[in-house]
Amino acid sequence: MERNDKKTHKIALSVLIFVLTVVVTVVAGYLKKWNNTELISNTVFVMMGTCVVLFLHAFSYEHKLYDYDNEVHFTRFVLLWVLSLAFAVTCSFIPVDGWPFLVVYLCFALFGNMAIGIASGSVILLLTVLLTGEGISAFLLYFLCGIICVSLFYKLDQNYKIGVPLVVSILCLILGLTAGVVLYANEKLSLELFMIPFINVFVSIILMIGVLKLFSTIYIYRYRVKYLEINDPEFPLQANWKQTNRKKYYQAMHTAYFCDRIANRLGLDAEAAKAAGYYQHIGSLKGSEGWEDTKSVCEEYDFPPAVRQILREALDKQWEVTLKETAVLILSDGVISAILYLIEKQPDTKPDYDQIVDTVFKNKLNSGIFSKCKITLEEICVMEKIFKEEKLYYDFLR
Repeated sequence: MERNDKKTHKIALSVLIFVLTVVVTVVAGYLKKWNNTELISNTVFVMMGTCVVLFLHAFSYEHKLYDYDNEVHFTRFVLLWVLSLAFAVTCSFIPVDGWPFLVVYLCFALFGNMAIGIASGSVILLLTVLLTGEGISAFLLYFLCGIICVSLFYKLDQNYKIGVPLVVSILCLILGLTAGVVLYANEKLSLELFMIPFINVFVSIILMIGVLKLFSTIYIYRYRVKYLEINDPEFPLQANWKQTNRKKYYQAMHTAYFCDRIANRLGLDAEAAKAAGYYQHIGSLKGSEGWEDTKSVCEEYDFPPAVRQILREALDKQWEVTLKETAVLILSDGVISAILYLIEKQPDTKPDYDQIVDTVFKNKLNSGIFSKCKITLEEICVMEKIFKEEKLYYDFLR
């Protein structure tokens, strides 16, 4: 029922987008003094492009292809579309070499996905080109730069490495403006000719940095405080667990240590992996270590979605393991559990740690549990090497 309500809400917003786009196109066309033929033909082109964008949204929703958490924030996209329509009309009153269109493509990609970013940015660009009467070269200039920008910023992760994508995107814009505008100008080259492209580049940099800052605030670092809270050994949930089951508590501490270290080495979401290491067995406070009781704890303490997904893949037998962080959790828990078990059973004998690591990895890999996982053989080898380097740490467990 809830999903049906969401679909109905999304359909209503999609109709709003379509109607508003048509109205803006027609009104702007009158302001630009389009004749009847131009008005009909240009409006049809914009309508077709808008339908493509809405189809991509519907397809992404049904097949869960949105990036980040954009599936549940379609209203945010609607607001962005409205602002972009105003942006398109505004750009129609300034020279073609002054359109800061990179930020439009970037916004739609960050708050949709790669396909939606390219399609949406291109429809808004098409509207501007039609309103100005510029040729195909103007469209291709910003279209190609937009595709490059969207590709470079595809799926920003917790490491938030934006330096190289930003520089390359701006360099492509400079190259495109030079080749597509300046070299084809019907006047002698001068510093004044480069003034508007320079302003375009400067404004594009400022706007892109602003959008990326906003995006990092509402997504990349949104759960930073929450991770600091739940990964703190003094967090009430951990303190309660320590009093209830000290054995499982300390096992979780060691598992979280390896999850954190390995995830950092592999460039994964270390905070989420560490939290999953801490709370993989926390469901025992509710009665069992299965997913349902663990899920109850996650909801009660409002765990970040990334932690919930890792825990569900690790605990719910109906779900397949797809995340690399889940593989890190499963292997870390397996190695720590095996070592602690042997230390408890044979306290006077020093275990062969390398053999334990080899056995755990062999059993987990042969079980087929990682058949759908994105982790590579090279990354598994790195993990195995890290476990074998920690012999002093294992001695500390004794």
